[in-house]
Order: sequence, then C-alpha cells, then structure tokens
Amino acid sequence: MHVLDAGCGTGNYAAELLKYGCGYVTLLDASPGMLEKARKKMAEQIQIGRVKDVIEAKLPTIPYPDETFDAVMFNLVLV
Repeated sequence: MHVLDAGCGTGNYAAELLKYGCGYVTLLDASPGMLEKARKKMAEQIQIGRVKDVIEAKLPTIPYPDETFDAVMFNLVLV
C-alpha cells in the first residue's frame, strides 16, 4: 500500500504507518520547516525507499495524477 500523508507536518503519522506495515508513504506539506524535520526523522526510511517522495505543496491541490496512491490521509490539516 502506498499512502499520501497530505499535511504531514514532521512525519509522525507517516512514521507510524510504516512501523505498522504500510509499504510506502509520500509526504506533502506546505511548510519547508516541517518537511525538513520530517526528512531528518524519516532519513532511514527515505534511504531504503519506503518514503517515495517529500513534496512542498499547498492543499487542496495534490500534484499527482489520480490513482497514484492507494489512500490519502489528511490528519489535523487546515486548508
């Protein structure tokens, strides 16, 4: 399963998804500072390829075509 964590913040939810068996995650957030923290937190998972991408983007637009992900997660997101 490949999950988009839209509004990922520092990557806490994505890290838990991987811990509990999710195959892959992509991280998306509008804040470069949050993404930098997520990159540091997820460095090992990025290196082994379980984090497919870390993208800076503003919601509600998701810069991927339909059906790229098996699920999209929006936790604690303000748009």
